[in-house]
Amino acid sequence: MTTDTITRKRPTPLNALVLTQSSVERLRVQLGNRVGALGRGVDEAEQPVPGVYGELFALLEQMEDRIEQEYEAALRAYPIYGAWLSHVKGIGTALSAQMLAMLIVPEPGMNVGVWYKTGGLVPEWHEDQQAWRLPRPRKVRCAQCQGTAFELITDTEDRVCKGCETVLPEDAGKLTYYKYLRRCLHNVATSFVRVGGYYREVYNRTKARLQTQHAGDKAWPVHRIDDVARWIMIKLFLSHLFSKWAELEGFTAPRPYALEILGHDQGGYIAPPEWDGKTKM
Repeated sequence: MTTDTITRKRPTPLNALVLTQSSVERLRVQLGNRVGALGRGVDEAEQPVPGVYGELFALLEQMEDRIEQEYEAALRAYPIYGAWLSHVKGIGTALSAQMLAMLIVPEPGMNVGVWYKTGGLVPEWHEDQQAWRLPRPRKVRCAQCQGTAFELITDTEDRVCKGCETVLPEDAGKLTYYKYLRRCLHNVATSFVRVGGYYREVYNRTKARLQTQHAGDKAWPVHRIDDVARWIMIKLFLSHLFSKWAELEGFTAPRPYALEILGHDQGGYIAPPEWDGKTKM
């Protein structure tokens, strides 16, 4: 998969709403921080705090609420939302909108691994830790002088080391995943764990298994076990979402890699939960 595929923009009404909501939220947080600093006396630029700040803050909250009201209308263009996703406990309208706006629509020949790659859920080998970990931003160092300060040459768009003028490789330090999707999936995982339901049960079972499997292992502290359990839960959720969405697109999703390629026990397959028409899953 190319970087272009991972980060490509999706010019849909839902995507536009999500981007707009993100911009408004960012401004609201910045304004809130400003008002808070003035109120605590940390920032003495204006005393007392101008009343207009409170009015603007309230307006921004109203704008966010209005955008979220429009999510329902925009989500009608995604049959998977009404057919399955809206019945999953722990993922409401806003989280569904944010996630669907960034996921590539399933198509024949594609598997859920594309989503895993896009969301940064494919582990990478970290030589310094001698362990498999999810990809994350890393500080870039010059291969010649180990410097970390670089400047961008506008004409060529090259990044050049300030210490020895070595040109960095084009892909050095660039993310291999879509960080906003990764953040969204993290929020989905947090919501599942807090609210309960089918996927909270998956988290509980996975966490218990990892605690037993890595008991006494200093390389597996409590926070790592918790993180891994959450991401395993999210990967199962995504595989279920992909499978149900593929059905609505008119094709059958490929069998899981562990079964199709690695030949694991067919009994290990976990099918998507089905809504009973009454209670959220």
